[in-house]
Amino acid sequence: DKFKSMAFTNFYHSLINDKEEQLNKEELEAMQAKTKVDQIIYDIEHEEAQLKKLESQLMNMKALQLEYKNLMIQKAALIRTLYPDRWEEIDAKYQEIENIKLNIKETNEAIIAGNAVMSHVEKIQASLKSAAGWGTYDIIGGGMIATMIKRGHMEDAQSEINACQYTLVKFQNELEDVGAFLETDLSTGGLLGFADLFFDGFIVDLMVQSKITQGRENINQLYSKVSKVLSELRTHFNDEEKKMTQLEIVIEEKVRQI
Repeated sequence: DKFKSMAFTNFYHSLINDKEEQLNKEELEAMQAKTKVDQIIYDIEHEEAQLKKLESQLMNMKALQLEYKNLMIQKAALIRTLYPDRWEEIDAKYQEIENIKLNIKETNEAIIAGNAVMSHVEKIQASLKSAAGWGTYDIIGGGMIATMIKRGHMEDAQSEINACQYTLVKFQNELEDVGAFLETDLSTGGLLGFADLFFDGFIVDLMVQSKITQGRENINQLYSKVSKVLSELRTHFNDEEKKMTQLEIVIEEKVRQI
């Protein structure tokens, strides 16, 4: 349509006697594109119909699973009443599951707390990296503007460090609940205070840069420690979930056999 309506293009192709050929080419490309679009629309409609069918089957399956679960609960209650001696073994498994559920809950809370720590740690790393870059520029003569920008990143880092210390305490408390402990020191001495801003000079710049470097080393160590603990927590979480699933299967088999 655009090709037919554009006066200059129309005129140009008329002059070189290929207007009809060019128009046929454009129409052919349009037809090919429409064919692809029609096929995609058909595929989408077909997949949506299949999805609705599967969703319906899934709902029926969930209803059957719920009914089965309720029947197993009823049967377990009957076993508890009619066969108390055989119930003791099953009840012991239930108690194990309850303990595992508590352990999973505590582990998950520790993971959430650890993720909060990591969020602050990553922001600190980014701020200190920027501060280090501007610090290098400041040392070679960046002037007051470089100093101000560097200080801004340092203050951002210090703010995140304060927040990180709070989340770190919570993380340590959560770790104690699951029998683990993280020992670390996040102190950076306030990154040399405001000396660099008001007493700018080569010596002070070097001192500040050294402090930034030390801060980056400390935060990188913390990153490694927390990452390791989080990895162990996630492994423990997955192991406990598998253990609980296995116990549920054992209980189900025992209930079914009686």
